[in-house]
Amino acid sequence: MAPKKTENTYFFNGDQFEDRLLVKDFGASSMSSTSVFISTEAHTFFLQSPHPSILESKQRNTFPNPAEWQLFPGELVQALSDEGEEIGLGHIHNVDSMYAEVELKSGILLNLDWFNIEKYIGVGDFVEVVGGVHHG
Repeated sequence: MAPKKTENTYFFNGDQFEDRLLVKDFGASSMSSTSVFISTEAHTFFLQSPHPSILESKQRNTFPNPAEWQLFPGELVQALSDEGEEIGLGHIHNVDSMYAEVELKSGILLNLDWFNIEKYIGVGDFVEVVGGVHHG
């Protein structure tokens, strides 16, 4: 086991980890809040961290979506509740970086965060996985 500095901080091979995340220093010129891209693999690892900043960004729906996630107006999707239960099928009406407006088949418009939307893929639909674990 790596030596502890505090309850949630560890050192290993000269690196410091806090709440399972590697601590790194970056200059202000290296930072941008408008151009954030993250792979699906890195996204999954970040969401597993109990770090307070990650938990807060998940709660406020400000954590960036993976670069491979793409939704387009008119696309058929399954809307999900926060508990993961199916609400119903609908079409993407409008998309922004954190939310998508979904028009359900019943005509109801919902503003859902991306974690509450699944692409609907029917039998016979052509699918190409362009990133992530199932790439190829």
